[in-house]
Amino acid sequence: MATIHIRHLSHSFSTPNGHSLAVLKDVNLTVREGQFACLLGPSGCGKSTLLNMIVGLLSPSGGAIEFEGQDPKSVNIGYIFQEPRLLNWRTVADNIDFALRVKGVPREKRPAIVDRYLKMVGLEKFRGVYPLTLSGGMQSRVGIARAFAIHPDVLLMDEPFSNLDELTARQLRRDLLDLWEKERLTVLFITHNALEAVYLGDVVHVMTNRPAEIFTSREIPLPRPRDYRNPEIFRIQQEIVDQLLTRVGDLE
Repeated sequence: MATIHIRHLSHSFSTPNGHSLAVLKDVNLTVREGQFACLLGPSGCGKSTLLNMIVGLLSPSGGAIEFEGQDPKSVNIGYIFQEPRLLNWRTVADNIDFALRVKGVPREKRPAIVDRYLKMVGLEKFRGVYPLTLSGGMQSRVGIARAFAIHPDVLLMDEPFSNLDELTARQLRRDLLDLWEKERLTVLFITHNALEAVYLGDVVHVMTNRPAEIFTSREIPLPRPRDYRNPEIFRIQQEIVDQLLTRVGDLE
């Protein structure tokens, strides 16, 4: 596991007409080792851009991303996208095995790891099935199992449940937390759903519109496991939404 320190991060893109589009402005954020942190903000504010810089797909225009006590090149980062991005020509088990092979896990150790994580997400009976024959929720389970199987130091999650119906998303959030409780990875989960953020997170960091900065962070003092019917979840999420609306206007 690793602690992430983001210090005075900024980023701009060049537009086709040669102008500069500022996306992030002076972002400061710490995600502690073993913490489940949520990053909440309006659609299009730069949340995914921030994750892409953490994983190294983009270089920031200014500021720094540091992993406490570790060389960034040695940090094992898992990334779950909005779409599961499974290899449809490989079986469920082979998708997880492939990720382990890429990470250099010895061949003789991989079958036991695949079996363990398929069991943990309830898909052990679907190991030989191809992804396109699975429901969206089951595909998401495969993506979660694949990400946890490589036992990353940091797990980045980019709105992985946003394309699912609410009943399926609720069950997957519970399943994700059950798995996280066992593994205690450092997680940064981005969303524009305040209820999801409060249900999942130890802390919720809230971003402004573009160029985005973090204008408030809210510790979530609710015990785990959490119950969707707990009125405190609704109260806290409403407070956060009210703050966001006051600061940036409509969420969309």
